[in-house]
Amino acid sequence: MHIEKHTVQKIISSYNLYFRYTHLVPKIIRPWIRSKIFSENPKRNFDFYISLGNNCTAARTLKTLNLRTFSFPFDWLWGVPLIKNLDWILQGFKGFLNYEDLVYPLKIEAGAEHLKVKNHRTGTYFIHDFLTDSYDEFLSIQEKYNRRCLRLLNECKNKNVFFLYIEHNNDKINYAQSPESILKKLVKVKNKIGARKITLSIIHSSKQESNKIETLQTNGCSLYLFGSQQVTPKNTKDRHQLALLLKEVLQTIEEDTNKCSMPSLSKERS
Repeated sequence: MHIEKHTVQKIISSYNLYFRYTHLVPKIIRPWIRSKIFSENPKRNFDFYISLGNNCTAARTLKTLNLRTFSFPFDWLWGVPLIKNLDWILQGFKGFLNYEDLVYPLKIEAGAEHLKVKNHRTGTYFIHDFLTDSYDEFLSIQEKYNRRCLRLLNECKNKNVFFLYIEHNNDKINYAQSPESILKKLVKVKNKIGARKITLSIIHSSKQESNKIETLQTNGCSLYLFGSQQVTPKNTKDRHQLALLLKEVLQTIEEDTNKCSMPSLSKERS
C-alpha cells in the first residue's frame, strides 16, 4: 500500500482576533458576531459529517457549524479511543449495546440530566440516554442506537464521508507517531461501508498550538492530524473557538483537496 505524506499550513481566520479580545467587545454585539462567524460555513464537500468521539465534543462542534445533519452511534458517548470505534464499524457493531453489560449508578449525578451508565465490557459510557435502569427503557434506547449504527453501515455507500475525532480525553496514544496504522484501518472501514471516499480529521491534544497539519493519503482515504490546546472546552467561548478551529481545518482540507486534484504539468502537456 503506497501512502502519500505531506504537510499543509492551516488556514488562519481573522475571526481569531474576536476570541482573543472578546473581553473588549460589548456584550450586546457578541451574539451578532458569533452568528456571523458560524453562518459563513465551509463549503459542504462531504455527504456526511460523522463524529467518532472521544466524547460529545466532536458532535457538538459539527452541530455548531450546522454540519451535523444526522445522528450516528458515537455522537453522545464517552470514553472509547478512536481505534476501538473504527473496530466497532468493522465488526458491524456486533455486541455494541447489551443490557447485561450495563452498570447503572444509584442516582443521577449532581448537575446532570441522565444517569452515567457504563458498559463494563467495552468501557463505553452512555451519559445522555438513560433515566432509569428499566428494561423497557433499555429496549427503546437500544432501538435508537440500532438505527444509528445501521445508518452508518448502510447509508454511506458511494458517499464522500468526513469523520471527526477530537481527543477530548487523553488516549495515551501518540497519533503523530502511528498515523499509518490508522490510515490502513480507515481503508478497511471504507471498504466495509462502501464509501466513495473517506476523510478523517484527528484533532489531538498538544501542549503547543501548531499551524501545521500532517496529511496521509491512500486508496481514497485521507488522514489529517492536527495538534491543539483547544480540545477540552470549558465554557461557551471555548466551544465556539473550537468550532472556528474546525472550520479552519475544513477550509484547509478543501484547499488541499483542490490542489491534489489539479492535473500536473506533465499531464497537461500530454
